[in-house]
This record gives sequence, C-alpha cells and structure tokens, in this order.
Amino acid sequence: MDEIIQLANKAMNMLDATELNNKDKILITDAIHKIRSKALTLTDVINWVACKEAIPKENQKVLTYNQYRIMSNSWCKYTDQDDEWFKNRFTHWAEIPKLPCL
Repeated sequence: MDEIIQLANKAMNMLDATELNNKDKILITDAIHKIRSKALTLTDVINWVACKEAIPKENQKVLTYNQYRIMSNSWCKYTDQDDEWFKNRFTHWAEIPKLPCL
C-alpha cells in the first residue's frame, strides 16, 4: 500500500509541471485523492491474537476462531474458570474491525 500512496504523491507533484487545462487537473486531483483514501482503508487488517497469549477484556465484542469457523461473540466472564473455557473453546480472537469506507 505504501507504493500506491507514493505513486499518488508523485502524480500530484507532476500535475503542477504539466500543461493541462484546469478542468483536467481537477479531475486528476480528485482521482488521486480517491486512490489515496482507498489505499489507506485497504491497509486495515484483522490482528488475530492466540488465546494462549491473551484473552479479550470482559464484555469486549470480538471475532473468535475455533479451527472451523469465525464467529462474532460478546465475551462475558462469570468466573475465573471462564478464562480456561475460552482458551479451550477458541484458538484465536480479534477485535471487530471497522467497516470499510466505500
């Protein structure tokens, strides 16, 4: 993604050096801004955490994975034994990501 942003920045700098009419410059500038914004939203990634390393905070809404499927859960801890239950039930968890901007 860094390469896309670098190319968009280079294109913006080249716009000033070219002899285009104002309407074309506006169209190209708008396209470059859209490319930049898409590149930034595409870099958002789900960061999975192994349950062996950590479990979610109490009442945290998370995605969970159990080697078969990904599920959405609201993790609620009732007793100290629930930590072990979570670790035995799931292999990984992640914070629910922001929805992409389209």
